[in-house]
Amino acid sequence: MAADTEYPRPVPLPKTIRIIGAYAGDTGDVVIDGVDDVEGAKTMMEKMEYFRDKRDDIRQLLLYEPRGRPTMFINVVLKPCQKAHKGLVIMGSQTYPHMSGSNVICVVTVLIQKEIIQVETNPQPVVLDTPAGLVNTLAKIDNGKCVSVSFENVPAFLFGSWQIGFRDELVTVDIAYGGVTFAMVSAKNVGAILRDSHSRELLQLGAGIKKAIEKAISRKHIPEPVHPDADKGIRGIGAVMLYDEVYTQGPYTTKCITASILPPGRIDRSPAGTGTSALMASLAQKGKLGERFENQCYLGTTFKGSVTPGKRDIEVGCYKAIHTTIEGRAFLTGERTAYVDRYDPNPYGFKVGDIWPPAEK
Repeated sequence: MAADTEYPRPVPLPKTIRIIGAYAGDTGDVVIDGVDDVEGAKTMMEKMEYFRDKRDDIRQLLLYEPRGRPTMFINVVLKPCQKAHKGLVIMGSQTYPHMSGSNVICVVTVLIQKEIIQVETNPQPVVLDTPAGLVNTLAKIDNGKCVSVSFENVPAFLFGSWQIGFRDELVTVDIAYGGVTFAMVSAKNVGAILRDSHSRELLQLGAGIKKAIEKAISRKHIPEPVHPDADKGIRGIGAVMLYDEVYTQGPYTTKCITASILPPGRIDRSPAGTGTSALMASLAQKGKLGERFENQCYLGTTFKGSVTPGKRDIEVGCYKAIHTTIEGRAFLTGERTAYVDRYDPNPYGFKVGDIWPPAEK
């Protein structure tokens, strides 16, 4: 029998990585041990950029097959750079989101239920340092279980509303920021049916809308959305949201059903915390936002939102903004340890085109 071949490793991989499984619609597993922190980094943005530019092998190892899949996230818990309980870098199957509501909910739930953070009161405040800024959360606890997490998101604001050419029609697009920049389009205006049986069509619509917006930007028909805080390095469209009719339930609550299409071409299993904030900012500018807001993903999961008291009329650069508080729930799914056999010819995992969309250009 031939001896196994030991394959060279361009970058030394961690010996073992400890992971707690969690989901809040989307899978947002949490790395609690085994990934070294980024020494010398002054901000979480710098830490995120370090992983993206120099240690992307860790993302590939955990998110590519055979350990991962296109529809999941990995959350790496690190030391904070500002005054916070923990720092957070979020890794997606293709990108590094600056912020994600569903992932924040997963991380806080893990920190509470695995007793990584000591519970001193109920609800328990937990502050996370992210590339998008500090995120203040409150975890409600019942019999040792975290039954909901609410968080005050980064300021959300509407860049503006424009008409773009899409499938030989003019379609209105609202572009807003809520931790990620979303392009939001009425499902009715593009013939979208927000049902699981139409998911493939929704993917195609989302990809087509994003390309149409990028084409309009490149031709200077509409401005590129750039966050006023240059240090954040946030520009362009991060995701597309299709939304059903916004309606009012009772005197206070605004409700909406949505579908968010994320890179590299998949549908968010959660209502998207950042998308919920972006949609609320857009509705607020149009005078359509009630005191409470419910965003239901067309797959069934729901996030609740409200404008943080005293923070409705704030400014981010030249934009009118609001602080939103988003609430949802995560569930733990298990624990595992990831490692790489030194004889494995695919130490960083692999992708196959049957389920992995091609990288965006």
